[in-house]
Amino acid sequence: MKPIQGLLFVIFTVSFNALGCQSQPGPNPPAQVMKQVHWIGLPARFCGYYPQGFSRPQRAKFVHAIESFDRDWLLQCQENGIEYGFQPYVEWEMIKTALNSDGNAADIVALLEEKGVRPPQVGLLHAVLNEDVAAIEALIRRGCDPNLPVAGEGYETEYVLHRAALNAGPEVIEALLEAGADPFIRTAENPNGGPTPWLNAYEWSEANPNAQSRELLRVAVNDPK
Repeated sequence: MKPIQGLLFVIFTVSFNALGCQSQPGPNPPAQVMKQVHWIGLPARFCGYYPQGFSRPQRAKFVHAIESFDRDWLLQCQENGIEYGFQPYVEWEMIKTALNSDGNAADIVALLEEKGVRPPQVGLLHAVLNEDVAAIEALIRRGCDPNLPVAGEGYETEYVLHRAALNAGPEVIEALLEAGADPFIRTAENPNGGPTPWLNAYEWSEANPNAQSRELLRVAVNDPK
């Protein structure tokens, strides 16, 4: 390269970079932003039908609103569920999504309370399996009964205290006992297989690795050491 050509090349390269240009291809942040904008501004109208029918952008908006606790959007979502007859499904989907994401399920339960329907019993099971004490307490306040067998999802003959007894920590078990969960209830026989019949909560806890959990249930049934 001749000296004058080399000098011109250096000047051009410095000027090109100074303008924020890149000589090599790289990521395109505007495209990524536009991809998010595609769903982030979606109104809550799509809450007027089954959550299982949400498209990917709608599901992304739904989860984002829950995780960021977008109060106004969530209440509008609830209103649309009420208007079109899908309220129980939409509200349960909100609670379930919060339990299985970075959302706060207890806050969602409280937000929906004024116009909400009673959450399904299986919601209490999900809260127990996630060991979300605040959600357990909120769901019980909203009408979930810890002494009713769990309906749906293959758990028809189990009680939430039995599920907690298997492997939950003491905070979960204590919350259920304080809410009136009966440690003496025994699992009914399941004709389709499943849990061993006739066990109470303490007997279920024998496999629980947490000694405090087992002790709480032992004291609750007054079982001698």
